[in-house]
Amino acid sequence: MVGVSLFFGIILFINAISVGSFHRFDFTGLAQFTLTSQTKRSLKQLEKPVEIITFFTPTIPHQVRLYGQSLLDEYKLYSDQLTLRNLDPDLNPDQARQYGLNRFGAQYGSVVFRGETGQTQVYGPQIVGEAEHAFTSAILQVTGTKQKRIYFITGHGEHSIQNDYSKARGGLKDNLFLVGELDLLNGFGIPQDAAALVIPGPNKDLDNREIKLLNEYLEKDGKLLILLNPDPSESWKQLLSEWRIDVA
Repeated sequence: MVGVSLFFGIILFINAISVGSFHRFDFTGLAQFTLTSQTKRSLKQLEKPVEIITFFTPTIPHQVRLYGQSLLDEYKLYSDQLTLRNLDPDLNPDQARQYGLNRFGAQYGSVVFRGETGQTQVYGPQIVGEAEHAFTSAILQVTGTKQKRIYFITGHGEHSIQNDYSKARGGLKDNLFLVGELDLLNGFGIPQDAAALVIPGPNKDLDNREIKLLNEYLEKDGKLLILLNPDPSESWKQLLSEWRIDVA
């Protein structure tokens, strides 16, 4: 049976974040911070080594250096597979280039994660904006751990995941989901890595091609969460009726 869930009005689908015994006090103004239980569990289960190299020179913004370093120090509390060191690109330019550090990373700060399946880089603005989400995703990526991806459909006047559903977006990331947006008419269909699709409060009609794409996705046991406003248009009723869901 296809996993189609239909809800009317606003639905909060934020998972609870458990607070552990370790606490970080962020003196840069980002407030007190504690790793989520999902990150702690992932770190404790880590079986492959990860090398973490920070590029924090004295000229890097103070907020980035303090926050990034304290966050990584807490990561080390939960896994002995992590090795951490700082490399000054001004003193070691050749090594910095070997790690792929570019001018942007040198100016705003950068953290390189290296593991069995490759390496990835998190830049200073991401450290401040994404915090734990960016670091945990990087560790999972370089150790070959696949994350599930949730796509929020756009193009029909849906609510924004950046603003209206920012807390839901953050809750999904806290639970180690990757979150993105998808315009069905301006792409190549529904990506194969989609674990689920969310359509948050559409107020415009579906195109026939979109209906076809969504039906094909659902026929392959795809998961779809639709947050409908009252009195939706006929195109949405048509889509749902094909799956024996009647909308009054």
